[in-house]
Amino acid sequence: MRKSGVYKIESISHPERIYVGSSLHIDHRWSGHLSDLKRNKHHSFKLQRHYDKYGKLDLKFSIIKLCEKEQLIKYEQESIERFKPYFNINPNAIPGHTHSEESKLKMSIAKKGKPGNRKGAILSDESKLKMSLAKLGKTSTFKGKTFSEETILKMCGKNNHQYKNGKYVGRSAARKKKLKLNQ
Repeated sequence: MRKSGVYKIESISHPERIYVGSSLHIDHRWSGHLSDLKRNKHHSFKLQRHYDKYGKLDLKFSIIKLCEKEQLIKYEQESIERFKPYFNINPNAIPGHTHSEESKLKMSIAKKGKPGNRKGAILSDESKLKMSLAKLGKTSTFKGKTFSEETILKMCGKNNHQYKNGKYVGRSAARKKKLKLNQ
């Protein structure tokens, strides 16, 4: 069962340092904060710095008030005014994690054509040519990626690496071969 409500994140070592937020899925919100903090991507730079210095064990998550979706912002604002939270960047309760239709459209356009985008990717003529050459065997594979021989030689250096049948074998194989030649 989904619970919506207002919560706080409090420092144990510095109890005056508090973050106040609200969520439609309050049971999952704490793990969302922790995930952002671990990845160094939390929107509150103050909370991020605190986490970096004191760690997860110094933070305590607790529910202030369970309420209906329509009352979330009202109760969050009341809690912000009551606690005067140190970690909150904005002194006003505003719905989070929402994007305008214009922003969504811009993000969609920006994503098209990126290598990781499989749906509707727009490939340049250069990319198409490289893919064709790779299929014809005019390139080599290095660490799971396809590069031309010229690029691999520039990245690795001719003298320190070994190629066998157009494939990169590795530095250790090149060293073993050098050792055998020098003996």
